[in-house]
Amino acid sequence: MRTLHSFPIALLIAALSPGFGLGTTVGAYRGQRVSHSTVVSAYGRLPLSFERNEGQTDKRVRFLARRAGYTVFLTSNEAVLAFQRMSPGVKASSKAAESVLRLRLEGASAGVAVRGEEELAGKSNYFIGRDPQGWHRDVPTYRRVEYEGVYRGIDLVYYGHEGALEYDFKVKPGADVGAVRLKIEGAERVRVDKEGEVVLATKAGEIRLGRPEAYQEEGGRRRQVGVKYAWRGKDEIGLVAWGYRRNEPLVIDPVLIYSTYLGGSGGDIAYSVAVDSSGNVYLCGETNSTDFPTLSPEQSSNGGNGDAFVAKLGPAERALE
Repeated sequence: MRTLHSFPIALLIAALSPGFGLGTTVGAYRGQRVSHSTVVSAYGRLPLSFERNEGQTDKRVRFLARRAGYTVFLTSNEAVLAFQRMSPGVKASSKAAESVLRLRLEGASAGVAVRGEEELAGKSNYFIGRDPQGWHRDVPTYRRVEYEGVYRGIDLVYYGHEGALEYDFKVKPGADVGAVRLKIEGAERVRVDKEGEVVLATKAGEIRLGRPEAYQEEGGRRRQVGVKYAWRGKDEIGLVAWGYRRNEPLVIDPVLIYSTYLGGSGGDIAYSVAVDSSGNVYLCGETNSTDFPTLSPEQSSNGGNGDAFVAKLGPAERALE
């Protein structure tokens, strides 16, 4: 049993087990009945693809990627993340808590070559407005976006892994890891927690820059290297690595995590969580919060001494349905 006060749904899903008393099957997947654990394992692992900007957005953007709840815009020297957290009962096209977060590469080289790698079969099409001249057809998509020489001797690669946005700094022999500096703009508060993650508080929820990992190839295997974030100034972080061979390539791999939250200001407990084949999340439990988010509830206000709740979160905006 886990308390659900502002608890990230992603972690709830990861914690599912047969002990929660859920059924052995939750629906059809590609025409077959599948186990609950299979659907949970596949949930959120749809590949992240990057569209090349061919006029469908601001001209400063080189590539963009869309995920449930946020969009990533990659320019020549920053990643701009537009997050959206829906209020209870609000449609995606209506009011929402929006937040724009910028991760700017301070001191990056000018005129960096930015290119898409591993083109995917899927294409994007934009038919906006009545004038066909403003439409964009067959926009190519890619699995990764690479920045060559973003710092001297350091390349940067953006890609997706299990639904999350990741980025690798590829450090060439002799290059200085300390050259990497990320300026954070748009967060209400920035802190580093005891796990070594950078926690960014925004209106749309909590975003984390996961604790980085670093490694070097050794005999066909990865040898882990010590690395951590370090403050370089107000709202500016860098990287410190140690215990590695400076005459060999080094890869530093952080991850960006965006969680959806459900809960109020009091104590809330989720007793069971399920995921169906369409990506909807179902929760049932008990709440003692007077401000627990609801949508067309049977009981519009807290009755005291713990009220039961059943909630459904849609697969796209992670909003109550």
